[in-house]
Amino acid sequence: MGTYSEFRIGNFHLESSGNFNTTLHHSIYLLSDSVILEREFEPKQVEGFQATLRSILPRLELLGSTLPAIEQRFDNPYVTYDEPHDVPFKEALELVRNVDLAALGEDDSRDDHAGLLPSEYQKRLEDSLIDRYGLSPGWDLSTLLDRLMPYDILRVLAERAENLDIVVQGT
Repeated sequence: MGTYSEFRIGNFHLESSGNFNTTLHHSIYLLSDSVILEREFEPKQVEGFQATLRSILPRLELLGSTLPAIEQRFDNPYVTYDEPHDVPFKEALELVRNVDLAALGEDDSRDDHAGLLPSEYQKRLEDSLIDRYGLSPGWDLSTLLDRLMPYDILRVLAERAENLDIVVQGT
């Protein structure tokens, strides 16, 4: 098995990569954030990093993930060749401020594909999905923010005060 990395906040998946395209996200952590973690899918301990969103927030902004910059990137229709959804940034930001990330359980395998956003937004976002098979919990929030890079997503999630104490983990 090759090199694999995963980046998430709590139980919300931000990014994963493997083998030659591995992204480790060391730049947002302090040396003291280094930990040894057990991988879920293999009995192997790996070095990783974990810190609360509150502690990495200043570094995210220093790296360019400020709300005005994120709004500009979010509204850019040329980020993807896929058909973008029709939710504007200010509306998306308000939705994120009302999303309870802690509602995602550790092993949350809901078969009903229930998301985190209100149902009327789930219907709007579902139209922009290419692959509806195997939707993970939080699929609607992922779809809402799919035009953003992981650091931008973290910065937007920081708009909800309750999210500031959730652990951001990179392996």
